[in-house]
Amino acid sequence: GALQRRARSCGPPARRCAQEEEAVDTTEALKPGLPDGLTVKEAFFTEEECRRIEGRIEGLILLAEAGKLKEHTVDGTSLRSKYFLGFGYTYGAQTAGRGEERVLPPELVDPVPAWVHELVISRLQDRNIFPQGWINSVVVNDYRPGGMIVSHIDPPQLFDRPIAICSFHAAGRLVFGAGFGFHSGAAANPRPPKYIARLPRGSLALMDGYSANGITHGIRPVDLSGRRVSAVLRRVLPDAPRVDATLPLPPAQRGAKRELLRRWLMEVDGGEGFLLDHLRALAARRSCC
Repeated sequence: GALQRRARSCGPPARRCAQEEEAVDTTEALKPGLPDGLTVKEAFFTEEECRRIEGRIEGLILLAEAGKLKEHTVDGTSLRSKYFLGFGYTYGAQTAGRGEERVLPPELVDPVPAWVHELVISRLQDRNIFPQGWINSVVVNDYRPGGMIVSHIDPPQLFDRPIAICSFHAAGRLVFGAGFGFHSGAAANPRPPKYIARLPRGSLALMDGYSANGITHGIRPVDLSGRRVSAVLRRVLPDAPRVDATLPLPPAQRGAKRELLRRWLMEVDGGEGFLLDHLRALAARRSCC
């Protein structure tokens, strides 16, 4: 597919680059179909609805760039930006480990904008997918080419089920049960996914049961065909553990102190050095391809 075409385009001088890319980018699932509890509704949003939502997303990004959003609404790296609306929560370098995630006080992030209610949430309510007022948290993820999110399970102590994922811009894939990392610019013990869910533009994915609680999900660089934006709609549980608002909160991604970042990286696929090796691998691909 696209991977093979991209590998051939590297040419003979870049044969090593292509081989490494093929080794890292395991695109076949071990099992057919989708994991139990996952439903994907393609073309849930019409072309016109997609264009309107994508335009509003660009407006959200402009507000962030102009410094018009609250500090903890926006968190980003060079390859992925996250926009927390309604509720934020700790993750990555902000936590002591998995299972220690906490909800931020609502006043630390911006509320869910009216356009999200009008163009996105109302569509799900009109289809009786969620009851009125059930969704109180929206996270907009803006993935650039080469972006990723490590395998994880959405913290069950924070979020009710099901979880909704709306996809815009380029198509992408969500992989379940995969392990992926890099070492010295090459694949480091990758584990192919058990399942792969294809999420085209305008689709709605609903995760419940086993797909939400019994198996990890993530996105590898190869799972993005271009810039992809997702809107993750969830309900924060009323008894979800909260952050002590009197304590300082370190950044989850950008500018995190090295010792905090290392502690987090030791827990994710690839271990210590995962992030730097991942960036080196991306740089090697771009220089040779």
